[in-house]
Amino acid sequence: MNLSRLNWLDQVLIPSLSAAMRAAWIVPWVNALLATDFFRPSGVTLPFWIPLLILFAGSALAQALSESVAGRIAAGLLGVLVALGVVRLLVPASGEGLGPWLQDLYRQAVNWREYAPTVWVVFAVAAGLWMRAITIDWSEMEPLRKGFLTGVIALALLILVRGTRYGLNLGLIDGIMEAVLVFIASAMSAMALSDISRTLRQSMRTSGLAPRLGRFWYLVVVGVVVGVVAVGWLATYVVDPGSVRSVIGWFSPVLNLIRDVIAYVIMGIAYVIFRLLAPFIDWMNSLVREQAEEEATTVVEEASEEISELVESGEFAFQIPPWVETLAVIVVVAVVLVLFIAFLRRRFVSSKGGIQETREVDWSWGLMKEQIGQWWDRRRPQRRAEFVPLDDPEDPRAAIRQTYRRLLTLTGERGLAHRRGQTPSAFARSLGRRLPDLDPAVTNLTRLYYFARYAPESPTAEDVNSARAALAQAEKVLFDYEAAETSSDSPEAGSLRPG
Repeated sequence: MNLSRLNWLDQVLIPSLSAAMRAAWIVPWVNALLATDFFRPSGVTLPFWIPLLILFAGSALAQALSESVAGRIAAGLLGVLVALGVVRLLVPASGEGLGPWLQDLYRQAVNWREYAPTVWVVFAVAAGLWMRAITIDWSEMEPLRKGFLTGVIALALLILVRGTRYGLNLGLIDGIMEAVLVFIASAMSAMALSDISRTLRQSMRTSGLAPRLGRFWYLVVVGVVVGVVAVGWLATYVVDPGSVRSVIGWFSPVLNLIRDVIAYVIMGIAYVIFRLLAPFIDWMNSLVREQAEEEATTVVEEASEEISELVESGEFAFQIPPWVETLAVIVVVAVVLVLFIAFLRRRFVSSKGGIQETREVDWSWGLMKEQIGQWWDRRRPQRRAEFVPLDDPEDPRAAIRQTYRRLLTLTGERGLAHRRGQTPSAFARSLGRRLPDLDPAVTNLTRLYYFARYAPESPTAEDVNSARAALAQAEKVLFDYEAAETSSDSPEAGSLRPG
């Protein structure tokens, strides 16, 4: 395959099949929307060839004009003319000539008294298709995959909301199956050709040669597409509602038995509950005055008679307007599509360098329990550590700092704790005033602590030994202080005090 065929593959086959894939689900949705009683004039239908032509021609034109800023602006502004042309083809308007047609179109667009104008739907669909056509990159696999997932969800919602009546009106099959078959066939073909194109481009970049597409390639692609469509076609007959109902009918005796057992269990529980609550209910009823009961009964009977008369005469019938139902369906579909698009954007992220990042979700019950446990542990109030952990206790700096921390612990246990915001020098002076015998050891240990904490050179082993000797001397003084305090507080010591 030469370069011209490669361009023909990338610029004709893949864009046309991708456009057909998108048009296969857009056309039924638009026609189902326009068939409701919410829009006027009625009877407007969107042919399959219009979105197909807009997507294909728009992408080709945008690619041809993408070399300059003016060309891109012109491609965007041309979408307004394309949307007006689609409105001219689909929306009926009285008057001959451009002026009368625009006037009648304007009257339809501003008439919101009873129904919504169809012209806005047609214009929005055409403009959206053109905008998508000039911004999409057919050579990338990711837009194809996102378009396929979006189409699957859109067709499933259409079948769920509006049934299987709306298709493409191509005359192949009646109903939604026509759109489903065209969607699957075009999507599978587009993704297969996109893989072939990517393989050819990669081969040309690495070796400068592109492999020839022989019969085997074509047979595999066509066979896979036809096989998937055939299997899907057969699956529709296997899982259609009639078949499902017949299968459920086989198990109806078992299901009925389970239903009866559950009903009896619920009735038994309800009976026990009401038997337990019966005395309380009777006591509450006895507190109500008889006159109030009679008045309430009279009011209820009169209201029931009035409601019955209204229902019989048909005046009480309440029916939701069709446009409210249609608007609710549109809102639900819009919310679902927005959530789906947001999920795709979070899962698939493309960088500027062309690298595709895929975010996978790793979920299991064990992982969920572990994360819930970690979250619960973080919510529990935890006691703050007394000191910041040291990196390496064997390091001379860490050893001296650990020795000084031991001094802080010993003094704190004996009521001589270090105050918040107090510097080590001020703390040493306060200890010296309280215990003069402690001053030499604390002063030496404080000096070594400053040296280990802030000096650029590392302390020596002699400094570590000196700090530990100072701590041992401080411990002896503090133990003597504690013993003296204990003996002075004992009753025997108190009896020996003078005076």
